[in-house]
Amino acid sequence: IAEWISNGAPTMDLWSVDIKRFGKYQTNITYLRERTVETLGLHYAINWLKRELQSGRPQRISPLYERLKEAGACSGSKMGWERANWFAPKGVTPTMEYSWGRQNWFSFTDSEVKNTRENVTIFDQTSFAKFLVQGRDAEKVLQNICSNNVAVEDGTIVYTGMLNHRGGFESDCTIL
Repeated sequence: IAEWISNGAPTMDLWSVDIKRFGKYQTNITYLRERTVETLGLHYAINWLKRELQSGRPQRISPLYERLKEAGACSGSKMGWERANWFAPKGVTPTMEYSWGRQNWFSFTDSEVKNTRENVTIFDQTSFAKFLVQGRDAEKVLQNICSNNVAVEDGTIVYTGMLNHRGGFESDCTIL
């Protein structure tokens, strides 16, 4: 943190202490009370990989939330947004079952991947930030800050990382 303060940038990943990782929804006293009780209660519990906390939810939902829920979505919370992590097939409750081995959702994602590859899949990107970059040098600027080549034909989608002036990773993005 001292490097960050004195040099304007950290030399290592300090996301866990970066104020940018908090949203306005986290200043809600009811949310804070519920989340504090849940996290303190989990202090000595197994810290499962990708554990989804349940308190204070939902905070933000997209116009597709109910439709996705009806389709069997098991949602997680990302910056307060309810986002589908995976879909349970008919007759299966969309609940995370944490384990040391493959978790219960593992086999369900196979059909999701296959459908995406062979048919059409809708990805709800309501929760993602959107920026309009336009003007004479828009492509040049994006080529400078993105790790992939964005000089592609119109209608092509590029998934890429956005880098800082030192070449460090800042964010991933999808360029349309």
